[in-house]
Amino acid sequence: MICDSPPSECYVVAGICDGGACHYEYDDDKPCSGGDACMTNYRCQLGTCRGEAVACTTPPAPTCAGNKRRTYSGPGSCAGGNCGYPYSDTTCNTPPAAECVGGAARTYNAAGTCSAGVCSYGYS
Repeated sequence: MICDSPPSECYVVAGICDGGACHYEYDDDKPCSGGDACMTNYRCQLGTCRGEAVACTTPPAPTCAGNKRRTYSGPGSCAGGNCGYPYSDTTCNTPPAAECVGGAARTYNAAGTCSAGVCSYGYS
C-alpha cells in the first residue's frame, strides 16, 4: 500500500503504513487555503486549516448621500471579503454662527450643500 493521499492539505504527503492503514503526521504552520474571504493568514494547526478574522478597523472618510453628510464608525464587519461600517447621515442644515469678516457681518444660509463629505453654506 502506498500512503500518498493525506486527508487534507494540513498533513504531510508521505504517510506511514501501519497495520494495513495509512497514517499521516500533521504539517503544522504550513500555509493553507481556507476559502473564507473574511479570513487571512491561513496556517495548518493540528490537521485543520485555520485563519485570522479580517480586522475591519479603518472606516472610510465621510462622503455625501444626496444633500446629507455620511460619517462612518468602527469597528466594521466583513462580508464577502469586504469591510462594511455602520454610518449615520446628517442633513446639511446646521450652518456656522454669524461672524464678522473684514468688518462686515456674514450670515450663513440655513440650508447647505454636501460635497466630498463636507457641508458647505452660502452666506450673505
